[in-house]
Amino acid sequence: MTGDPFALSRLDFEKKYPTIDVKAGRSFWRIQELLALLNNEVQILKQPTVPQASLSERAKHQENWLVTAGEIGHYVGDLSQPLHVTENFDGQSTNQKGIHSYFEDTVVDQLSSTDRPGSLEAAIGRDAVTMWPAFHKASASRTELQLLEDLSRLSLTRLPALLKTDRAVGRGD
Repeated sequence: MTGDPFALSRLDFEKKYPTIDVKAGRSFWRIQELLALLNNEVQILKQPTVPQASLSERAKHQENWLVTAGEIGHYVGDLSQPLHVTENFDGQSTNQKGIHSYFEDTVVDQLSSTDRPGSLEAAIGRDAVTMWPAFHKASASRTELQLLEDLSRLSLTRLPALLKTDRAVGRGD
C-alpha cells in the first residue's frame, strides 16, 4: 500500500487506518465512488437514441445521473467544512462537543438568506463568480481527484481558526 492515504481506495484506507472512526468521514472516497457511478450513467446516456419503448429506461438513467451529480456536489461541499476532514469531527478531541452542527447548521442558517442582497450567501455567490475564471485557468491541468485533495488539505488548514473562534466567541446567537 502507498503512503498517501488519498491514493488508497476506501477499503484499503480503512484497513490501513482501522483506528480512524468511520464517523470521521469518508467524503473523499465517497466522491470517487460516486464519480464512477456518474461516469457509468454518462456512458449509457451517450448511446444513440433509444426506441420509444425504452424512453422510460432512459429517463431513469437521466434521473440517476442528476441525483448522483447532486450527491457529488454535497460531498464536495462537505470537504470545504474543516470538521469534515479531521478525526476531531465534532470537537470531541478538544472538548468542544457539538461544534460540528453549530457551525454547519446554526451559523449557516443564521447568516444565509437569499432574500437579502447583503447576506453571506449572496456575498459568497458574487465572490465565486468573480474567482471562477482564474481558478478554472489555474486548475485546468489538475484532475478532479487532485482538486479534491487540494480542497481537503486547504480545509484542514482552517481547522485551528475554527476551533479558536469557537473557544473565543462561544455559541450564542
